Amino acid sequence: MRRLLVRWYITVPGLLLSFAVAALAFSFFPPQYVSSGTALLVQPTGSPSQNPAQNPLLTYPDSLNTTASILIQVLNVPTVAKELGLTAGKESFIVSPTGGVSASGVPQPFISVSAKSPDAQASMDIVSRVLSRAQSELAQRQNELHVRKAFAIRLASVVDPTPPKLVATAPLAAFGASLTLGILATIAIVLAFDRISVRRSIREILLDSPIEKSDGQSNSNSRPPVVVDARHHSHLTNNAPPVH
Repeated sequence: MRRLLVRWYITVPGLLLSFAVAALAFSFFPPQYVSSGTALLVQPTGSPSQNPAQNPLLTYPDSLNTTASILIQVLNVPTVAKELGLTAGKESFIVSPTGGVSASGVPQPFISVSAKSPDAQASMDIVSRVLSRAQSELAQRQNELHVRKAFAIRLASVVDPTPPKLVATAPLAAFGASLTLGILATIAIVLAFDRISVRRSIREILLDSPIEKSDGQSNSNSRPPVVVDARHHSHLTNNAPPVH
């Protein structure tokens, strides 16, 4: 922590850049709104199981579950989303089974639709369109089999499109990951810069030390110059004994 404060001129720009990158990552993943709805496949009031020709889709006791599975597979085909006018990459939906109820010993399955869109109202509209498409698919298949209305399977709405809920999981995850990486990178740069500075200081000290030592030795071995007074020199010369 102390190193980060000492190197504030690196820490502050690094943190600001980290927040900027995190905000940019957040903008790449706009929040999504989610809405859902549920419908139920209802057994007709007649008894087509006694005469399969009345409705071939109800030949077996578990035929409703089979019909529900067929509808789910048909609706989850990617081309259906395009036909319903969804924006690719921004809007989506998924249809799935969510259990069922038993009426007169016959299991009646639920079909759940969950839709996502950047627009709140659009997410509800997608659910409505998918449920309407499910009704159309079911009616078309039974019309092709010449099933009379009294013996036709119905798709009854159980839960209308729910109010949209904001889901920001992906944007928040992108923001948090980018910010964390930016902070870690800033810390790594500060520590690396601090390590380089310390090594540079040690190198300068080692390079300067031999020069100071040699200067000290030369100063200690050198003697001060001898200054000879001219008068004292002449006096010594006159009093010197003659040389024979």
